[in-house]
Amino acid sequence: MEKKSIIAFNNYIVNFDLNNQKINDKYHHSISVMNLSYDLAQHLKLKKSDCNIARIIDLIHGYGRFDQLTKYDSYDDFENIDHGDYGVQLLFAENLIKNYKVNPKKNFKMYERLENNEKYKYYYDNISKYLYEKVTKC
Repeated sequence: MEKKSIIAFNNYIVNFDLNNQKINDKYHHSISVMNLSYDLAQHLKLKKSDCNIARIIDLIHGYGRFDQLTKYDSYDDFENIDHGDYGVQLLFAENLIKNYKVNPKKNFKMYERLENNEKYKYYYDNISKYLYEKVTKC
């Protein structure tokens, strides 16, 4: 799962200039967060499928940041585009999420988590949602 996700992510990233230090930093940040998220999910003894979903969510959590930086030279969600909304549009409206081979039943959790990246805290209605939030915000 990890290798396929990174290949899909790299296929998206080739559209951006990795010689730009900010783009390069964001790329490495995404990879690092993915690895930390997976390690934490395993430490919490989540099911393997949930560990993999946590890994993918955190790999693509900043999907919209690359275009945002390229177009506006800024990460300010209030000054230009909201990177969470834009990332969700790319992943779900343009169906790039299919490249990550995610079970469609898991797509809603991913959509909800990515759309609300950095916007507000959740009121948890079940333990699974709580654990996703804990894992993907570390």
